[in-house]
Amino acid sequence: ILRYYFTIFRDGESFDTEVEVKAMNMTDYNGKSCYRRINKMIYEVKQGNITAFYETLKKYRLASHVTGNLFELKKTIDSEE
Repeated sequence: ILRYYFTIFRDGESFDTEVEVKAMNMTDYNGKSCYRRINKMIYEVKQGNITAFYETLKKYRLASHVTGNLFELKKTIDSEE
């Protein structure tokens, strides 16, 4: 389960959007989310397809780098230190 919200800064003020909740009921090896790529990498290693694993790993690392530069994670009250 993924819970998230955005903090919007506009005209010197800030506000949070409503909390969104996302959940998946099945494993999906296709797609572009980080969890799908991780599942795909695990599957590729189990199948012995190391070449495909490294290709997926490259895409995962690039997406992770881009996301890390675009979004700053905000510490919430219920997060652990």
